[in-house]
Amino acid sequence: MTRERRTNRSTTNRLKGLIEAELRRQNLTDQEAAREARLPVNAFRSVRHGHRPSIDRAEELCRVLGITMTIGKTSTVEDGTDITENKEEKSTER
Repeated sequence: MTRERRTNRSTTNRLKGLIEAELRRQNLTDQEAAREARLPVNAFRSVRHGHRPSIDRAEELCRVLGITMTIGKTSTVEDGTDITENKEEKSTER
Protein backbone atom coordinates (compact mmCIF):
# COMPACT_ATOMS: atom_id res chain seq x y z
CA MET A 1 0.00 0.00 0.00
CA THR A 2 1.50 3.32 -1.07
CA ARG A 3 1.08 6.39 1.02
CA GLU A 4 -0.40 9.45 -0.65
CA ARG A 5 2.05 12.36 -0.73
CA ARG A 6 0.66 15.63 0.62
CA THR A 7 1.81 19.18 0.21
CA ASN A 8 3.82 20.67 3.06
CA ARG A 9 2.41 23.48 5.21
CA SER A 10 4.26 26.25 3.35
CA THR A 11 3.05 25.00 -0.04
CA THR A 12 -0.48 24.66 1.29
CA ASN A 13 -0.44 28.27 2.49
CA ARG A 14 0.79 29.51 -0.90
CA LEU A 15 -1.78 27.35 -2.69
CA LYS A 16 -4.51 28.77 -0.46
CA GLY A 17 -3.51 32.33 -1.38
CA LEU A 18 -3.34 31.53 -5.09
CA ILE A 19 -6.72 29.80 -5.03
CA GLU A 20 -8.38 32.67 -3.19
CA ALA A 21 -6.90 35.26 -5.55
CA GLU A 22 -7.83 33.32 -8.67
CA LEU A 23 -11.37 32.59 -7.50
CA ARG A 24 -11.81 36.34 -6.84
CA ARG A 25 -10.31 37.22 -10.23
CA GLN A 26 -12.63 34.78 -12.01
CA ASN A 27 -15.56 35.86 -9.83
CA LEU A 28 -16.28 32.26 -8.78
CA THR A 29 -17.14 30.67 -5.47
CA ASP A 30 -15.22 27.57 -4.49
CA GLN A 31 -18.41 25.54 -4.99
CA GLU A 32 -18.93 26.91 -8.52
CA ALA A 33 -15.33 26.14 -9.48
CA ALA A 34 -15.58 22.61 -8.07
CA ARG A 35 -18.89 21.99 -9.83
CA GLU A 36 -17.56 23.22 -13.19
CA ALA A 37 -14.50 20.97 -12.82
CA ARG A 38 -16.59 18.01 -11.65
CA LEU A 39 -14.65 17.83 -8.39
CA PRO A 40 -16.09 17.20 -4.92
CA VAL A 41 -17.94 20.29 -3.72
CA ASN A 42 -15.43 20.81 -0.87
CA ALA A 43 -12.29 20.42 -3.04
CA PHE A 44 -11.37 24.12 -2.87
CA ARG A 45 -12.97 24.86 0.49
CA SER A 46 -10.90 22.25 2.31
CA VAL A 47 -7.62 23.84 1.12
CA ARG A 48 -8.91 27.29 2.00
CA HIS A 49 -9.54 26.01 5.54
CA GLY A 50 -6.03 24.63 5.96
CA HIS A 51 -6.39 21.01 4.80
CA ARG A 52 -3.18 19.77 3.18
CA PRO A 53 -4.14 18.31 -0.22
CA SER A 54 -2.40 15.44 -1.95
CA ILE A 55 0.02 16.44 -4.71
CA ASP A 56 -2.48 15.08 -7.26
CA ARG A 57 -5.36 17.13 -5.82
CA ALA A 58 -3.20 20.29 -5.66
CA GLU A 59 -2.32 19.77 -9.33
CA GLU A 60 -6.00 19.29 -10.18
CA LEU A 61 -7.02 22.50 -8.37
CA CYS A 62 -4.30 24.47 -10.13
CA ARG A 63 -5.27 23.06 -13.53
CA VAL A 64 -8.93 23.98 -13.01
CA LEU A 65 -8.02 27.60 -12.23
CA GLY A 66 -5.36 27.92 -14.92
CA ILE A 67 -2.50 28.12 -12.42
CA THR A 68 0.80 26.54 -13.46
CA MET A 69 2.05 24.15 -10.79
CA THR A 70 5.78 23.49 -10.75
CA ILE A 71 7.63 21.13 -8.46
CA GLY A 72 11.25 22.08 -8.00
CA LYS A 73 13.15 25.16 -9.09
CA THR A 74 11.01 27.78 -10.78
CA SER A 75 11.80 30.50 -13.28
CA THR A 76 12.16 34.08 -12.23
CA VAL A 77 10.51 37.27 -13.36
CA GLU A 78 12.58 39.90 -15.14
CA ASP A 79 13.77 41.61 -11.93
CA GLY A 80 15.33 38.36 -10.68
CA THR A 81 12.76 37.68 -7.96
CA ASP A 82 11.64 34.08 -7.68
CA ILE A 83 7.94 33.99 -8.53
CA THR A 84 7.28 31.48 -5.73
CA GLU A 85 8.31 34.06 -3.12
CA ASN A 86 11.55 32.26 -2.30
CA LYS A 87 14.78 34.16 -1.81
CA GLU A 88 15.94 36.37 -4.64
CA GLU A 89 17.95 34.45 -7.20
CA LYS A 90 21.21 35.79 -8.53
CA SER A 91 22.03 35.16 -12.15
CA THR A 92 25.57 34.02 -12.83
CA GLU A 93 27.15 35.28 -16.02
CA ARG A 94 30.39 33.84 -17.31
